[in-house]
Amino acid sequence: MLDWSRLTLAIANPTCATCAGSGTRRAAGDPCSCVLRAIFRIVHGRARAIAYEGGRLNAPRCSPSHSYGRPGEEFRADFQLVSTRALADHPLEAAVFQRHYIDGHEWRESCRLIRCAKGEFFHAVYRLQQLLGRAFAETLPYALYPVAEYFAGVVTVAPKPAAAQILRMPWPRHIARYIAPRAPAALIPPLKAA
Repeated sequence: MLDWSRLTLAIANPTCATCAGSGTRRAAGDPCSCVLRAIFRIVHGRARAIAYEGGRLNAPRCSPSHSYGRPGEEFRADFQLVSTRALADHPLEAAVFQRHYIDGHEWRESCRLIRCAKGEFFHAVYRLQQLLGRAFAETLPYALYPVAEYFAGVVTVAPKPAAAQILRMPWPRHIARYIAPRAPAALIPPLKAA
C-alpha cells in the first residue's frame, strides 16, 4: 500500500472544497481528487516536455547497473502503456485521452470526433485525470510519479547562473545621465565641537 501522506500535501490544491488543502479525504486517508489530477498534470507535462525536445533521440545512458537505455523515451512509452492499461475499462475516457492528450486536439474538435457534449467531455477529462494520477503513483515496481524517483537522478535541471554571470542591460541614455555612478566621496571625520 502506498503512503499517500508523503505525496499529497505538497501538491494539494489549497482552495479544494473536499480536502481544504490537506490532500487527503477525511475518512479513509485516500488522496483527494485534486492531488490525483495534479499527479496526472505533472507526469503528462514531463512526457510532453520529452516529446517536444526537438524530435531527436536522446543518447543512450549507462545506469549504475551498467545497462544502457534511453530514459526519456522509456518514460514516454511507460506513460502511454500505463495510460492505455488503466483506461481499458473506460471507453469514453480512453477516447478523450487519445484525442485530447495524445493527438493534441482542442476540446471542441475532440467533442466532434468523439461525438459527446461539452459537459460530458470535461467530466471524462476529470475522471481520466483521477484514474491516471492514481495509476501513475501506484504502478509497481517503478511508479511514474514522483518523476525524479523514476529517473533516479537522471532528471537534469539547468543550473542557475551565479549573480556575477548575469548580464546587466545598460540604462537608456536619457535615464543614465541621472543615475550615472558617482565617484565615492572621501571619508571626512566629523568635526568636534569646541
